[in-house]
Amino acid sequence: MLLSAYVIVGNWVFVYLSYRRKKYHSPIPLFGAVFFGLGICAIGLKQYWWLGVAIDYGTFILIYSLPTLFNEYYKTSKHNLVRRFYADKNNNRYELSLYKRGIFIVDLLLVYDSLASNPLPSRMSLEGKWAEKEGVFIFGNYDGSREFEMRQCGDKFIVTESNYPQEKPVPYDNLDGLIFWNCNI
Repeated sequence: MLLSAYVIVGNWVFVYLSYRRKKYHSPIPLFGAVFFGLGICAIGLKQYWWLGVAIDYGTFILIYSLPTLFNEYYKTSKHNLVRRFYADKNNNRYELSLYKRGIFIVDLLLVYDSLASNPLPSRMSLEGKWAEKEGVFIFGNYDGSREFEMRQCGDKFIVTESNYPQEKPVPYDNLDGLIFWNCNI
């Protein structure tokens, strides 16, 4: 019971600190509620096992968030995958996945250059909306006002990007001029 009280109070302190400092502090889900429930059962008050879930902020917010977490997982799951493309440029790999409901994700698998003045991340993703109009794929609503189009030319797809931010010191995520290939799913 003492351990559960420590975790439960700690979770509420995280809520207070997040509000006070305007910086998010992540609560610890399940531990407080499980230890509280076990403690309550150990002292013979089994009918009150659920109180741990009600008073532990970490567990409560996890249960409250489960529908959203499931939705986020499902909308980009293999069940909703429509098409996948890939491109290679300068030893970097770009994977473009199109999902139902007009969602796309570009995964950038980048070569990490530790000697560069601006080291690159080794992996990043961009998410936005896509549509197909007259054989042209149109992508938008990602990373600010960035947009790109992808046109088929034989068995490859050529990208034209607009609104790329000029202030980026290293344009590792610039998709303009990439040649994507269809990937069997």
